[in-house]
Amino acid sequence: MNRFDETPSSPRQRRIAMAILLAGVVCMGMGQTIVFAVLPPIARQIGMGDFQVLSIFMLSALWWVLMGPLWGRRSDHFGRRPFIITGLSGFAVSTIAFATVLHFGMGGAVTGVALYALLLATRSIYGVIGSATPGAAQAYIADRTPPERRTAGMSAFSAAFGVGAMVGPAF
Repeated sequence: MNRFDETPSSPRQRRIAMAILLAGVVCMGMGQTIVFAVLPPIARQIGMGDFQVLSIFMLSALWWVLMGPLWGRRSDHFGRRPFIITGLSGFAVSTIAFATVLHFGMGGAVTGVALYALLLATRSIYGVIGSATPGAAQAYIADRTPPERRTAGMSAFSAAFGVGAMVGPAF
């Protein structure tokens, strides 16, 4: 274990660390489904076609699939926390940038190919950088739970993302 992954010393500190991690995962789930819910109608409003919307989602997912294993291997070498933080930061930056680009697109300040390219780029940030969190977070949970509690820890991760995904569109 390296200096980035010093285990919190008390059970209280471990619970706090896990709560913070799961809160971040809830936020990622919310952000993902908010984009799924708002992009198609906004895209129609700003003149984008179905293929463009599909390709925005598809490119992000492709980056996610390609980069996730790379981030996971790096977290094995450099520690979990830096990659959890990197992924959550990438998620935040990409979500804010995506919303900003959509705002400018709806206002007519950015249109056409430039708008499409910026939407592709901002969702790519999510796929490339945001994909650092899940693998590192799951490994973090596995590293810090005894075998008899590991399934519960992984279930908490999945549940946190699911809760976020459920609450996101309502938000």
